[in-house]
Amino acid sequence: MNLLVVDDNPIFVQQVKKYLSMKNYTVDGATGGKEAKKKMKKDAYDVVILDLKMPDIHGMEIIKWAREEGMDVDFIVVTGYGEVGSAVEAMKLGAADYIEKPIKMDRVMGAIERVREKRKGKSLKELLVGRKRILLVTSLPPEIIREKHFIKPERTIFTDRGNFSIDEMTRISEDFSGEKDAIVIFGLEGLIDKYGREGVIKYFNSLLSITANGSMAVIVYKSPKEILMLEEGIGNVIIPVLEKMMAAYSHPMRREIIHLLGMMHPLPYARIMKEMGLKQQSSKLAFHLKKLVSLGAVEKGEGGYYLSDNGERILELLEILTGLERKGKGIVYYNVNTI
Repeated sequence: MNLLVVDDNPIFVQQVKKYLSMKNYTVDGATGGKEAKKKMKKDAYDVVILDLKMPDIHGMEIIKWAREEGMDVDFIVVTGYGEVGSAVEAMKLGAADYIEKPIKMDRVMGAIERVREKRKGKSLKELLVGRKRILLVTSLPPEIIREKHFIKPERTIFTDRGNFSIDEMTRISEDFSGEKDAIVIFGLEGLIDKYGREGVIKYFNSLLSITANGSMAVIVYKSPKEILMLEEGIGNVIIPVLEKMMAAYSHPMRREIIHLLGMMHPLPYARIMKEMGLKQQSSKLAFHLKKLVSLGAVEKGEGGYYLSDNGERILELLEILTGLERKGKGIVYYNVNTI
């Protein structure tokens, strides 16, 4: 899930960002309503954790604006102690949940999980609310998709009829790159059969730039088998050196250490333990820290551990490789039991 934390207190924003990043969420921050609107126009967020009382724009106005723009985003509003009335008003506008200050992170996590469960149950039609122009790309009969999922595409690419090349599909898709546009893709297995894994991967890579300006691409799959077929293809085109390098950083504790040191440095061993929630001496932490030092990603100085230049590059690479599905500039994977 892609999250945005909005509050006029930059320290609060940084604290919440740090905590949620360590929980493997993709988190962005904004220190006011104006900055939040700019970021929400640019990126597609699943959840916005929003302070209601801000000096530039009130949180209620942000919620109203997002609804008028047709944004598919859930709000968790933050109110001062005893200001439940404001939270109720926000809920009437469509906010998903509220949290009172002072903030407890377990409550934040609980609210995010409730939103996650709610979003899982969204229909495809609900997911596309606010999208005025839809391109349907499918290897399955389009009339069945239109009737079953109640979508009305402006244009359809039915790959079983007509000789559409990957380049031609990309050119057509580029016409649907606006903020109110969406590209819906059905029948992954059929697409892979026709164009091969590398061809489908090439098309999906083009969607990264196409959706950068606010368009949404929804990749619909019926079973994990279809996603696995695609991932097998991705594995075939990853260069062996990169594959070997990423294996060295595959352990979640190593990734957590790298992300932590990317946000706070230098850190002594005891502080790393505290930030990672380890209450006693951890042989695992010592082992993985030593391994990261031997790999050249982490160095140790007088103030503690910090990322080397190589470690900074590894952090950037990890964010790129793990960010596609979670952020992906509007690329969404949507599961349906039957199509």
